Amino acid sequence: MNYKELISNAYKDGQIASESGDEITISDIQRGLRQLNNIFTSINTGKNLITYITTTELDFISKQEVYNVDFVSLKYAYFLLGDLRYNLEIKNIVDYYDRASIESVSDVPSMLWVEPKPDFTIDIHVYMFPSTPYKLFLRGFKAFKLIEISDINTVIPTELNPFISYLTYKTAFYLRQVMSMPPNPSLDNMIAEAEMGLRSTAVKATKVSPPKMGRGRGTTWADVNLGRGWKPRG
Repeated sequence: MNYKELISNAYKDGQIASESGDEITISDIQRGLRQLNNIFTSINTGKNLITYITTTELDFISKQEVYNVDFVSLKYAYFLLGDLRYNLEIKNIVDYYDRASIESVSDVPSMLWVEPKPDFTIDIHVYMFPSTPYKLFLRGFKAFKLIEISDINTVIPTELNPFISYLTYKTAFYLRQVMSMPPNPSLDNMIAEAEMGLRSTAVKATKVSPPKMGRGRGTTWADVNLGRGWKPRG
């Protein structure tokens, strides 16, 4: 489904006739798009920001410290070092400049510091600076982005599938309001059911037991960063 189809469905589910009295026109789609974007804006500026979870790949650039990504928060981050998947420790930016660090050495990264930005993105500060262009995998939460009229034929990302019914019905609700149509109890019930469905899709955390590790003596920067002084026993 694309955004144009979502808006067309909003007209249908809301029992809203086209301005032309016939098929849905581009003018109708533009009006629906304004209401859809109003929903996104309301979600992003409300008390409880609604986000969706997704995974993104990012290429580390050798010796580059800061990267901007369109997440509002991260659950985890890792990169591949040969056949080894190495998880990065995620910390708050407040701690980034409040600790000693070696600026002149680039090697295997071990930590990310997250700095939220006003546009619902984050800057991630990497330490140590990457020595080679590792591929980074990020999983976290993204905010809804406003849709341009040129993007109405874009396929809606699969991560947004749980929200499609809610967005469709809510767009219909606002369209009826701006067109001074009377309340529609059936539509109100569909919105309430869709909201209940969204609340039931919360992601549950899982607990992972740590490996048995003992203190060892690191001999290289990579050893220090990867193991932080710990080595598997035996």
